Amino acid sequence: MEQAGSFRPRWGEQAKLRSPPAANSAANAQEMEELGDLQTKLEVRAETENNNVENLRKQMAAGGNNLRSDISASQSRMKVYMDKFSAALSAGDPVAAKKYMGMAEREVETLEKFFGH
Repeated sequence: MEQAGSFRPRWGEQAKLRSPPAANSAANAQEMEELGDLQTKLEVRAETENNNVENLRKQMAAGGNNLRSDISASQSRMKVYMDKFSAALSAGDPVAAKKYMGMAEREVETLEKFFGH
């Protein structure tokens, strides 16, 4: 029994929803390739900022201090969004990949700004 407000296509309709037209497949493949290239560039930036945060965390801990919570939170969000970006690419979902790429990039930019890059 279906719940009110839920959409569940009939079995035959599900197959139609899953098969994209051939023209869209080529465009999708190109878009996924471009997103893969962007992922590589963003991963380098994210790894750089992650290393910067970890180095600062160690320096501050050595002095008996803690890292600012907003910077620590930004680092955590960046990692989660990068993982979701990667998962969306692996799943072949360009819409979700773009969403998480943008979210990850905002966190990378926050950390770059903090470190003066």
